[in-house]
Formats: sequence, structure tokens, C-alpha cells
Amino acid sequence: MQEQNRETLIKAIKELPVHEPGPAVWDRITGELDLQESIQQLPQYAPPSAIWENIEAELDSAPAKQAKRITLYRKLSVAASVAILLVAGFWLLPKENASETVSYEVAMAEEVFKYENDWDGDESSLIVAVNAFKGDPVAQQDDNYNTLLAEWDELNEAKKEIKEMMDKYGHDSQFVRQLGAIERGRAAVAKQMAINI
Repeated sequence: MQEQNRETLIKAIKELPVHEPGPAVWDRITGELDLQESIQQLPQYAPPSAIWENIEAELDSAPAKQAKRITLYRKLSVAASVAILLVAGFWLLPKENASETVSYEVAMAEEVFKYENDWDGDESSLIVAVNAFKGDPVAQQDDNYNTLLAEWDELNEAKKEIKEMMDKYGHDSQFVRQLGAIERGRAAVAKQMAINI
């Protein structure tokens, strides 16, 4: 059945005024409405038996068509998934023609760095300055006299320990750096002693 003047009807419905009922209206309607009574008051109809036969005939024929669509859809989705997996597999697998080579080189540090014991080259000059400081009566009256001698003794002890470790464990770069720091400290203390003479 064809509906006549559909556009005119839609236009007229859109032009109808919109009314919003207040919340009290719906509460009153719900309170007055007894659902169970209203349902029982509805009329009941018994459809003719031919209608049920037609419905059953359509239900029997409809699932077969729908099942074919579902199985065809599933087959296509499985085929697409397999195709995607194959493409991804070929793309991710390493190429047999790839000719990447890995090379490495081992260099021994001992060949590059040669340790030479030149720390004791200025030892005699430092000892002359320290002995002159110890024997100077003016320096002995200075407040820093005992402090400078204690620092000198501590630095000599630290130098002795580092040299023992180097003899025992080898000339590690960390030991060499520590020995350099100790020697600079000894030179600074000897310089301060020479200034105080």
C-alpha cells in the first residue's frame, strides 16, 4: 500500500508545537494507572489458523538462507585472515639474500697505555723542603705547623698503600688517577711548607 502525500504529512508533523509536561503530570498518571488491570481489559483476538501456517512456512525457509550467508561470510573472513597472516609472515621473515656481517675487534688496553713510574722524580726536592720546614724554628711557631706535618704523613701513607695495590693488582687506571691526586696533594703541602720557611 502506497502512502499518499508523505512529504506533506512529514512537514505537518515537524510544524506541530512541542509540549513538555511537568514532572507532576507523569507522577499522577503513573499513580492512576494500574497496569495489571489495564492489561486484562485489553481485548484478545484469536488469529485464523492459516496465518500460523504461513508464519511457520516462512520460518522454516528463512534460516536456510541466513545460514548460507553466515557460512559464506565466515569463509570469506577466514580466507582474509589467512591472507593477512601469509603476507605478514613473508614480510617479517629474514631474507635469504641478506648479507649482513658482524665483525668485532679486541684491543688490549695494556698495549695502548704504558705506565711509567715517574712519580718519584721530584721526591728529593719535596723531602728537602719538608726537612727544612721541620728544622725551621720560625715555622715551628706557626699555627699550621702540626697540621701540615700531619697532612704530609697522611699523604705519604696513602701513596704507600696505592703503590702496594698497584704492585699487587696491576697498574689500573683508577689507581693511577688516585696516585696522581695524592702526588698533587703532596706537592701542595710541600709548597705551603716552603712558603712558611
